[in-house]
Order: sequence, then structure tokens, then C-alpha cells
Amino acid sequence: MAGYSQVIERLIEELGKLPGIGARTAERLAFHVLKSTDDEAMALADAIRDVKTKIRPCGCCFNLAEGELCAICADSARDADVICVVEQPKDLLQLESTGAYSGVYHVLMGAVAPLDGVEPEDLTIDALAERVKAGSVKEVILATNPNHARARLFLKDAEASKTMYYDEDQAKRTARRNAVLDIPVTDFELSVRARNCLKKMNIRTLGDLVSTNEAQLLSYKNFGETSLREIKAILAQKGLTLGQMVEDQGARIKRAEQESGDQSEVALAGARNLPLSEVAFSIRVRSCLERLGAVTLGDVASYSEQELMGRKNFGQTSLDEVKSRLREHGLNLTDA
Repeated sequence: MAGYSQVIERLIEELGKLPGIGARTAERLAFHVLKSTDDEAMALADAIRDVKTKIRPCGCCFNLAEGELCAICADSARDADVICVVEQPKDLLQLESTGAYSGVYHVLMGAVAPLDGVEPEDLTIDALAERVKAGSVKEVILATNPNHARARLFLKDAEASKTMYYDEDQAKRTARRNAVLDIPVTDFELSVRARNCLKKMNIRTLGDLVSTNEAQLLSYKNFGETSLREIKAILAQKGLTLGQMVEDQGARIKRAEQESGDQSEVALAGARNLPLSEVAFSIRVRSCLERLGAVTLGDVASYSEQELMGRKNFGQTSLDEVKSRLREHGLNLTDA
């Protein structure tokens, strides 16, 4: 039975060695290269060659660099007294995108993982120790787990700060409104009956009144329609109504719930599109998933327990690991 030529088979095989690329994806990529123009294919080959021949670890922090030092270490405006330690260059870039940090970095080039054969001596820990011993470093920030809940929260806040907008006019309007709500009801001319009822109901300010509705007032002993009309009149003087605060709060809660739901959907969509290469799977599990043709976390979630357990060399330990990683991103395996 005829198959692909040796040249095409080699291209598919090499592409299949890339993280997150299964056999079917490697085949599709190979045919994409074949369909490309000569200029497009050569541009890809040149880019790969340039990365291997021109990119090197920074001589100071081990970030990616084209010269002896990376752009950050070569920048005299950076605070060299503070070092932020990250696992990979991509983690550095993520922090830099926030614009909230002005110090320098140290890239460990990985994390200690004995099960995967990564020992402390395989990282740049010794080089970090030498930098600290040099005497100029005053602070070291460990940012080696960017997926930790607190790290994600910090990154979210830092990114939000870039587009944060302070509406001074809105702040003034809110201050004026709060000042009105703090006005004591005793400042207004009320009948003795209405005044006494409000005092017994512990309603002291206009803010207390707008947090109360008509039914609550009328349910109180000796508080009738005449007293209700008095209350509505003093509120109308200030552009307020009974129960207004309750209605406003309900609207805010509804908007918050809607926004929370939208953010959850966005987060799940991002998790489904997360490449396997960026998920902390063991080598055994990742290899099994790639043989299945899974490229993203969403691909993994599309399988059932039975389908995974039916694969060669995929046992209960591997299944537990997959389920744990999916849960970390709010996903689950599909039902059989």
C-alpha cells in the first residue's frame, strides 16, 4: 500500500515532535507547508533558523536575547536592586505587559520536577545566588507560580489598572447624593404622629427612608395615609422616593450577576483553548493525549473516562491527573 514519500514523512515526523502537536495536526501542518508558496515556506524556514542561530540566553538574567544582554537588563532606567524570579521567559513577558513592574528579572528556565527529570542543578538557581551575593540586590520577588489563584488575581488587578478611569464628575455627584441621604428627618416639618412613628421605627435620615417601602411604613401601628403623604412630600423636595435605595441595589446586583456570568464564560472559553503545552501534565499523560490527537484542554474535555481508560498505558493514576488539571480550569470530562 502506497504512503507518503520519505521527505513528507520526515516533515510530519518533525512537526509531530512539537509540544501539543499530534499526528493528525502534524499531517495538516505538513500539507499547509506544501500548499504554501516558495517565499512563504522559505520565510518559515528562515524564521526557525534565525531563532536557533540568533537567540541566546541573556548573560545576566537568562531571558531571551539577541545580544549579550536582553533589552531589560540593558535598560539603565530599570531598578537593578529588585529582582523578580520567574520560571520561563513567557512569564516575564506576561508581567511586563502589565506595566506595573520596573525592576529586573531572573529566569529559572523551568521548575524543579523530579518526576520529569528536572533537578535544581538543571535550572539557573546558582546564577541567581551569585547575583544576590554581588551585594547590589535589595529585594527578590518570587513569581514562580503564575497559575496560582493569588498570582492570577494580582495580574488581573494590574491589567485592569492600565485602563482604570476615575470619573471626577461622577464622584462629585455621588458625594452630593450621599450628603442628601444623610440629612436627618428631624430637619423637616412633620406632624407629631409621623415624627414619633419614624423614631420608633429607628428611621433617622432620608437614607433610611429611601431604604424603606410604603408597605413597611403602613404596616406600622398608627402610621396611616396622612403620615405617608407627609413622608412622600419631604422626599420629593430632594428628588427622592420611598424604596428607591432598594430598587437601585437590586439593579446593581442584577448587573453584577450578569457581568460575573459573562466573565465566567470568557474564562471557560480561554481554558478550552489553552494548549496542552501550557498545562502541567506529566510526560506520560501528555504523550498519551497527543497520541489521541488532543491539542487543547478543550480537546481533552471532549473525551469520556471510558475513552481515556481504553487507551494503552493510560491507567487510573493518569485519569486522576487529567481530571485534576481540568478542574483547575473549571472543566470536566464529558459523560459517556
